[in-house]
Amino acid sequence: YDYLNKVLKYQSPKVVLLEANAIYRRMSVNNVISTKSQKILPILQYHDRWKNLNSRDFTDKVKYTWTDELKGFIIILRLFLRNMSEIIMKINKKKTGISTINKYYLDKIVDKCKDNNIKIILYTVPSTLNWNNKRHNEVMKYANSKNIAYLDLNLNVDELGIDWNFDSRDGGDQFKLLWCSKNYGLHGKLFI
Repeated sequence: YDYLNKVLKYQSPKVVLLEANAIYRRMSVNNVISTKSQKILPILQYHDRWKNLNSRDFTDKVKYTWTDELKGFIIILRLFLRNMSEIIMKINKKKTGISTINKYYLDKIVDKCKDNNIKIILYTVPSTLNWNNKRHNEVMKYANSKNIAYLDLNLNVDELGIDWNFDSRDGGDQFKLLWCSKNYGLHGKLFI
């Protein structure tokens, strides 16, 4: 929610995509309190930054030079082979149920988008490790209740040409660089 607010200070997106697996990330009240505290008192976040300060930090104009060209994408060249029956067992055991705190922030994100006339789309990246039918149904029910779009790309595995034994470096969650580069832009076509 905080990232959305930062974006809206300088940008006016027409669409916001929210990956649905984020709805199930563990978020505790302590994390929320810590984040809010750091926002109010930045020294809590940068508590040891003073060790690296020099005179230029106080006199020079701030230069914002760092960018993340990969935008969160991490290239990992190692390959981890997994037994598909092991993966299927994990799918069935994946926790379901959107926590109260996660639902609170999800509602705030959806409301913020609607208030700013931004179309929000919930979507799920193909994964045999992080997703299951129960989660799909929960997110679909939520999306329907809020009258927003939901696209589960797990339902488009054939259209995306995914071979879990070859295209995934860990048997069902992380795609290999080769698959990503040959299918660059394909996801975008599915959202149109």
